[in-house]
Formats: sequence, structure tokens, C-alpha cells
Amino acid sequence: MKTKKIISIILAAIMFMSIVTVSIFTAGAQDVLPATGQCGDNIFWTFDSETGTLTLSGTGATWDYDSYYHGASPFDGKSDVKTITVNDGITALGSEIFKNCSGVTNISLPATLSIIERYAFSSCEKLNNVVIPDSVEEIESGVFSGCKLLTDIVLSKNLKFLGGYVFNETALYNNCEDNAVYVCNCLVDIKDKSITSIEVKDGTELIAEGTFWYCYDLAQVTLPDTLKYLHYHTFWSTALINNCTDDIFYVGNYLVQVLNKNIKNVDIKDGTILIAQDAFQGNMNIDTVNTPDSLKYICLGAFGVAKIKTLNISRSVEPLYGLQDSRSYLYYIDVSYNLQPQKQQ
Repeated sequence: MKTKKIISIILAAIMFMSIVTVSIFTAGAQDVLPATGQCGDNIFWTFDSETGTLTLSGTGATWDYDSYYHGASPFDGKSDVKTITVNDGITALGSEIFKNCSGVTNISLPATLSIIERYAFSSCEKLNNVVIPDSVEEIESGVFSGCKLLTDIVLSKNLKFLGGYVFNETALYNNCEDNAVYVCNCLVDIKDKSITSIEVKDGTELIAEGTFWYCYDLAQVTLPDTLKYLHYHTFWSTALINNCTDDIFYVGNYLVQVLNKNIKNVDIKDGTILIAQDAFQGNMNIDTVNTPDSLKYICLGAFGVAKIKTLNISRSVEPLYGLQDSRSYLYYIDVSYNLQPQKQQ
């Protein structure tokens, strides 16, 4: 009887060890990136395990990934990926596509790339330098967040939107002695959120979307005339906008947001240089918008989904995107209405 019991215990132990071994082997196999695969409708990858080089080829945009709706990227957590090469023809990198590629040290991006979606390269902990090609116009939230060694980055000269926390938890913060964190000609964040005033340095052309978020006491901001791109949400939660009682929220010579959602006629004040991205968000029925001769820049999506019967645009605006440009500030205007550029005197 004792012998049978001992044999049963031994067999049970062998079976348990077999299950554990199979589980470990299966988990390990899942961590190995296949040699080929697909990550977009027209985009495929190859992986050279000897060199650690991951190459994406094809046209158009890659798929978006996340932990909830789309599922994790096939590259998520693959530490054996050392180099990422994105070939010409690819126009957009989807959200979280290279997230947690902790072994990556080199990235090569093509001249066809225009958008990098949220958290695309987040937590690539060994990445220390990146060159963003001038074709890129939008970098969404958190793209390089958690890239702890990132110290050297060249941004696109044609950047039109920079999301919040793009460089959060990178060495760029550690190397910045000032409260304001600048990358190239962009203001990307404020380290001490308790500030009450700030003068953005001359030469700054873009302010990232989340720069002043949670700066609750910020009541005074001086912006340089060099600014070309601004998002209406930049001053969210600040005293500057919370204390504004006007129909339109301006910061210096910049129209940031139309606060009165029932406004019918908008005469943008003289001296205004720029209309921020999504400034007219939520204003559905406007009769007339008149712009001054001083206006130079209208950011992408400035008029949101507004229906504007007459839009008088000064010819001083640079650049004046066409109605058919799906990424232009005119795209969402109901084109059955009349667009009347002002005649040059």
C-alpha cells in the first residue's frame, strides 16, 4: 500500500514538472519575434534575429495598438529588437507600435512619414538619439515618454502639432536646469506647475499641447511673435482661462479659443497673429468670421466642425491650405457656404 502511494506521489510530481516545463517553454516561445509578419493593411515586417534589426516595408499607415481595444503590438516587450528601420512609403506609425522595445538603440524614419501616433516609442529605455524627418507634421501624446536615456533629438522643421508629455521621463528633463523644458524650437513642458507667470523665450515656434496643464495658478503669459503653432487646450485648467469672461480667449496676439458657443459674428481683433488649433471647436453655426490683416497663421483644424456662412480670410495668411486637404484648417467647414478671401488692397 505504501509502495503504491509513493509511486502515485512520484507520478504526480513528474506530471507537475512536465506542465511547468511546457508552460515555461511556451512563454519563452511567445517572447521570440517571428521572422516575418504584418502590421498594417499594406505594411509587412522582417526581423533579422542575428543583428536584431526590425524592418517595416510597405505603404500607408501601420495599425494602432493598445492594451484594451486593438491588442498589444507584436513588438511590445521584444528586447531582442536593437534597430528599427521604417522604409519609404510608410506615412504613419500607429499608437504603441514599438512600445516597451527596451533593447532599441537606433531608429531610422523615412521622408514619407507624416504622423507618429501616441506612445509609439514609449519606454524604449536604451534609445538615446532620434532624428525626426521634416515630413513629420504631427507627434501625438507620450511618443517618447519613458525613453530614459534620450538626450539628443532633432525635430521636424515642419511640425504642426506636438502632444502632451511627449518627452516625459526622459534625460531631456534631467539635463534641463530651467523650469521650462525646450526641445529645439518647441516648449514641451513646465517642470514646476506652481508658477504664476512665464515669458516664453523668443524664437519659440511651437508649444506642446499639455505644456501648461495643471498650472492652476498661471495668470500671466508672454508669448513671442515667433510662435507659429498653438493648441486651444494648451492653457486648460490655468487661471488665465478660468478667469476669462470674454467671448474669445486671447493670449497676447494669439486667438486661443472661442468660449461663447452661441456666438454668431466673430471679428477677430486687430493685431492677432495666429488662430490656435481647434480654437472654434464646438461652434456649430456662425454667420461671419472676419480676420485682420495682421493674421499670419491658422493652425490645423482651427475651425473644428464649425458651420461658417462667410469666412473672410486675409491674404497675409501663410499658408492657405486648399479645401480638399483633409488635414487643413478649412476641411471641416461646410463647403456649401461661401468662402470669401479678402482682396488685397
